[in-house]
Amino acid sequence: MYFLNVNALASDLREDRVSPRDQMLYLAAWGLYQMTEVQNALFVWDQPSYFAIAKIGCLAVVIVGGIILSYRANGGAGGQRFVERFICISWPIRVWLTVLAWAPGLVALALQHGGVIRKRAFEAFVDPSGPAMVTLYLIIQIVFYLWVRSAIQSISEGKGTSPAEAP
Repeated sequence: MYFLNVNALASDLREDRVSPRDQMLYLAAWGLYQMTEVQNALFVWDQPSYFAIAKIGCLAVVIVGGIILSYRANGGAGGQRFVERFICISWPIRVWLTVLAWAPGLVALALQHGGVIRKRAFEAFVDPSGPAMVTLYLIIQIVFYLWVRSAIQSISEGKGTSPAEAP
């Protein structure tokens, strides 16, 4: 099971080397990650705002659109093993993007701790229903689906994919 190596996983999926057991582990990892996404959405509803409502609405559009684009990249109805490819390739991409998503918050925390920015500005930045976090979250979701689409397309066409090649 790969945590970061999208190229190796894409190659294994293309060559049919991902066992049913590994597919199950990717599905379990994907499910656990989705659970955190649902908890995040529920937490936002504890503090309703227009940005939170926009986040949920935009996220629904991004998810459905991303899945449709990925399905088409796999060859549509003529493509093979879309669900297997989508779920497996999602895992290392999610890991990469989660690490990248935490980076701005950690930088802001370091700046706040060092006295460079005020506590109020830091709290406004990391507010899960605030405009900065909602915008960052939506950008990450869009990048996720574009990267998944690119990886699935490369699997279908027999090419490699890497973070540098991702949209």
